[in-house]
Amino acid sequence: MRSNGSFRIARASAETLPGASARTGDITKTKAHRGQRGGALVEAALVSAFLYVPLLLGLVVVGLSTIARLQLDQLVRDVGIMHARGVDFGAPSGYDLFVKLTQGSVFRAGGSPPSYNGTVVISTVRYVSSLDCASCSNLNQPVVTYRVVLGDSNLFSSRFGDPGGVDSDGRVTNWRNDPSSRAPAILAMIQGMQPGDEAFVAEGYMKTPGISFPSVNATSEVQSWAIF
Repeated sequence: MRSNGSFRIARASAETLPGASARTGDITKTKAHRGQRGGALVEAALVSAFLYVPLLLGLVVVGLSTIARLQLDQLVRDVGIMHARGVDFGAPSGYDLFVKLTQGSVFRAGGSPPSYNGTVVISTVRYVSSLDCASCSNLNQPVVTYRVVLGDSNLFSSRFGDPGGVDSDGRVTNWRNDPSSRAPAILAMIQGMQPGDEAFVAEGYMKTPGISFPSVNATSEVQSWAIF
């Protein structure tokens, strides 16, 4: 009987321990806090995916576009300087030089003969003076006297005139009288151009389809020009 009574008293004491319910509440709160921390981590991961991934992709696209632009700038400057120094890109030797200049760049798509992702337009613009002609139609007008198009001619057209008659060597046949040879846009870029002056112009265009990203670089193209 004593042992039974002692068992009942011990059991009752265990059930009524003052800290038992408190410990149970602490365990429940700890599990709740862990659940909240897990939910916060999931939310942070989702926000990072929607925010940082597009940002990183945009930086990559802009970086690649910048590289393509620098390559086109260099190509246009090189071609323009050579044209100003007398290199004839309308001749086979001049074209071979252009092929070498485009090796390893995004401008060149590859193949043999090579295909191109862009266009380079080479022009000589002359301000027609009375020494060129006494009473021609283009007197006192800037006109294109030389025009060679390299690369893919279907991708880009020059902003400096569109002469109707151009020989295979690039010489414009009737620049003194053909209105289509006029290039008035050059006057906005060269202040103070006078009759008899000449400008050597190189324009470049390149499409970059491999680095297109609609919300950052939807057009996927770069342009450049140089005047000497």
